[in-house]
Amino acid sequence: MAELKEGILKLFKEHYGMTDEEAQEYYKEQFEIVKKTAVKEEVEWLRRECMDVLEEVNKTGKVPKLIF
Repeated sequence: MAELKEGILKLFKEHYGMTDEEAQEYYKEQFEIVKKTAVKEEVEWLRRECMDVLEEVNKTGKVPKLIF
């Protein structure tokens, strides 16, 4: 993971003319955006799974086998 971060920072500096500090700050901002997006997607997936289980319970009156 550290190698990936270093490669990205190098790209920012060499191709976009950023200073070390600018590259670090930009990386940090982008990482937070990606992290928030990934969490939102995971929460949405879990919400859909829960809704499917509730639908099954309402239809059949039984709790389906859950696989985690």
